Amino acid sequence: MPYQSLLMIRPHLQQLPRYPLPTGYHLRTARDGDAMEWARLWWLVGEFATQELALTRFSEEIAVQPVEMARRCLMLEDDEGHVIGTGTAWFDPDFEGADAGRVHWIAIDPAWQGRGLGKPLVVAVLTLLARWHTRAFLWTHTNCARAVGIYLDFGFLPHCTAPEHPGHWRQMAAQLPHPALDAFRSGGEHGTS
Repeated sequence: MPYQSLLMIRPHLQQLPRYPLPTGYHLRTARDGDAMEWARLWWLVGEFATQELALTRFSEEIAVQPVEMARRCLMLEDDEGHVIGTGTAWFDPDFEGADAGRVHWIAIDPAWQGRGLGKPLVVAVLTLLARWHTRAFLWTHTNCARAVGIYLDFGFLPHCTAPEHPGHWRQMAAQLPHPALDAFRSGGEHGTS
């Protein structure tokens, strides 16, 4: 089934959940030389057909703003210094007419998934966003049910801004039994729009 885009918002960045990283892992901000690690991760999770395509995206979208990259792009490492995840606390100065932080490019190497690393990484990104923004949004898709469940647990809400969005959320609700999606399972087209 082809995946469909999903837009989610968190209307405020107060009362963020707390999930510490398990022992043996740490976060740091991106530095020169991390582009290849970022590209490798995104190729491993299947977002890009090649590492070269992922590297191009990183170069055009994140590295083009080196000051922001150094403040907002996180790299998750194990204690041996292997990069096993990434998350970006990006921004949009004009999201629906006002400033908003963007939870962007969250990934964990598939070999390291299932070890309790995703939630702490998302919390770290949200904590960074709260330094500069009062609300946050993200784009994900219907092939990311586990991530959507985390975002819903963390206070993100479905946000419908196009006629096709309620259908995408109904597709997600059919595979994710989260109470925040009940309206979509009952045929409703509710969201935060």
